[in-house]
Amino acid sequence: MRIRNLSIQNFKCFEERIDLEEGKLTLLTGANSSGKSSIIYSILGAIQSGEFPLHFSTNGKYVD
Repeated sequence: MRIRNLSIQNFKCFEERIDLEEGKLTLLTGANSSGKSSIIYSILGAIQSGEFPLHFSTNGKYVD
């Protein structure tokens, strides 16, 4: 699965909106309680809920 961009707002520690864009390699680093796991949980929640505008290609090349 490829995530091209991600915007998070009002989720766990992210009150203000953050925007993340894809790169060749994306690493989540930071101090304890800085939000690394919250980013992962936001992606998981969006995929599992089925309520967010996710766009899947039929051949699995991308997710918008």
